[in-house]
Amino acid sequence: MSVDRLAILGAYPPPYGGVTVHTRRLCALLEEAGVAYRVYNAVSSTEDGQRVVSVSRRRRSWMLNYTLTGRERAVYLMSLHLASWVAGALMASLRHKRVVLRLQSEHLIEWERTSPLRRALARFALRRMTGVVCVSRKLAGVVERFGVDRSRIHWFPGFLPPTPDERGKQHVAREVWEFAEQHQPLLAANGKVDWHRGIDLYSLDHMVELAARLKPDFPRVGIIVCFWEHLPEDQAYLDRLRRRGRTRRLRPHPLSHPAGSLPAGHRCGGHLPATHQHRRRRQFDPRGLGAGCAGGRQ
Repeated sequence: MSVDRLAILGAYPPPYGGVTVHTRRLCALLEEAGVAYRVYNAVSSTEDGQRVVSVSRRRRSWMLNYTLTGRERAVYLMSLHLASWVAGALMASLRHKRVVLRLQSEHLIEWERTSPLRRALARFALRRMTGVVCVSRKLAGVVERFGVDRSRIHWFPGFLPPTPDERGKQHVAREVWEFAEQHQPLLAANGKVDWHRGIDLYSLDHMVELAARLKPDFPRVGIIVCFWEHLPEDQAYLDRLRRRGRTRRLRPHPLSHPAGSLPAGHRCGGHLPATHQHRRRRQFDPRGLGAGCAGGRQ
């Protein structure tokens, strides 16, 4: 039996990042509009037992089962994985569901250039979607080259305005606000140490370079970066970046701040992080943790 409810297949915070925060804000807008939905969270164990259900521990078998038996008539697919795109295409073509795919990275652009197999699978999937939402016009153009009719391509940037409960200062550690008041201008971001073809994926190196260029005219410039993930192997790279910052006359100003039961995060005025080692993979809540940092080529 089908259900008149929107299924959102993707990720829900924590961890906090651009995609998960987008999902949470989208859910708030759906509730305001009176649209019934359920998020199937394939990234973390976060769930509320009603509108958010975690499927992360068994996501591959769950996806196969949902493709064959899922009850929702409409599916919003927010996944980077090509296998999920193919599953969505099968739901649309064989089970006659309305399936909309959100493209939120440049994987498709890379596949178009470098992988004939992935290019063919992506073309198969995209042509069968009810609609394709692209976060950039560049992606929209690529989707059109893959043979999708322009009327089914929708350009929609990833930013959604924060909900009222996100705007209060109580969600951010007091020390972070104190730091922000002492540094102007303030460069703020969230992310982690990650790489794509040897390049810092979150462009933390660019933040440090920008701060170094601004410093002669703005001596109080500061950076706050919220790490939503930190691994032990990140530390050597971060230490190297701190040393680079010193050569650019960026004075590290470390501060360690615990947030509830979460592990301690770090904040640097000036620019570079003083992060610590972790024995295991941990998630960070950027509302309560800050880190000034920089990055570069690996």
